[in-house]
Amino acid sequence: MRIADTEIDFPDGLLAALRDGRLVVFAGAGVSMGAPAHLPSFRELAHRVADGTTLSIGDAEAEDRFLGQLKESGTEVHSLAAQQLQRDGLQPAELHRSLLRLYAKVEDVRIVTTNFDRLFE
Repeated sequence: MRIADTEIDFPDGLLAALRDGRLVVFAGAGVSMGAPAHLPSFRELAHRVADGTTLSIGDAEAEDRFLGQLKESGTEVHSLAAQQLQRDGLQPAELHRSLLRLYAKVEDVRIVTTNFDRLFE
């Protein structure tokens, strides 16, 4: 189904899943990277957590592996990451609101996220 005056063409299966209460949205870090929150990508978070240490993430290195190395070296990875992701005054982006508005009722919302921020709440 094409939305009038746009280039957006929603597959019929997606619309049926929404109508039938079966739609599940998988939302990653990109949802929270825009204004007004401007939260970092996983890579940028790894850089920020490493700031002030002697370690730096390699171009091809996995972020979770690097953060594990930082933790093993004594860096307070969890608290430093929390400082970046749970700052006072964080506000959800329009994309957060738009995804939630897909659902007619609160009890129908099905969003799975790996984000540590609480902007969907």
